[in-house]
Amino acid sequence: MRVRDFPDRGDACLRDDTTPLTLINSSPSPSLEGHSPTADLLTSAYALQLEYVDMVQEAAFVLLHLEPLQGGSKAIQDLLIRSAPKLDEWNIRGLVGSLKIPLKWIKEAQAIYALNTFNHPSSSILSLTSVASPSSIHPVCTAYELFLAAGNLDRANDIAILSLAQDTVLCNDWVLLKELFSPFVTFSGDSSDRGRVEGWYVRGKAFLDYANIMMRITALLPSDLNH
Repeated sequence: MRVRDFPDRGDACLRDDTTPLTLINSSPSPSLEGHSPTADLLTSAYALQLEYVDMVQEAAFVLLHLEPLQGGSKAIQDLLIRSAPKLDEWNIRGLVGSLKIPLKWIKEAQAIYALNTFNHPSSSILSLTSVASPSSIHPVCTAYELFLAAGNLDRANDIAILSLAQDTVLCNDWVLLKELFSPFVTFSGDSSDRGRVEGWYVRGKAFLDYANIMMRITALLPSDLNH
């Protein structure tokens, strides 16, 4: 095939074909291959044409051939974000099952799309009548759950602090407030443990401690004072 290759292909470099996203060659032994910017441009243009006709799986497969592999990974993640509304069960099964795209990338793309649909910052995110099912109320809640599912705890923690905790406090729902921050609790009580998310002890833990305090106060007060 190199007879028809582009003339700008550079010197050979080590390329590891054992990476999960590399579907061109499943052999465990690495191969030597130079980089061609023209080949990348052609690959990206072809994938973009497929994306325009809603062929998300096919576009992702084409982007797997980008060089270097890091560029292909970023291009696929961008594709998933742009195509998040089209990621139905059939597309997800094809991307994860056939192309071995990490499910984490898909969850993060759906979470970012949910955040992008949040156009009314003054609207109430949680309601007094249905706080038990927040994901059905507001896209920010959906984004929080999707980032958790993707293992992106820092993004989920930021959403909980900046968007969800305030309404939960106004609803006096201390159980829900505790549930929002429970996924970020540290595994050990060691003082050197910085937590599972950045700034845990000065941000999320404050809300969690507040929820625990209010739950204890509510339990200690006479029942006629809780209303």
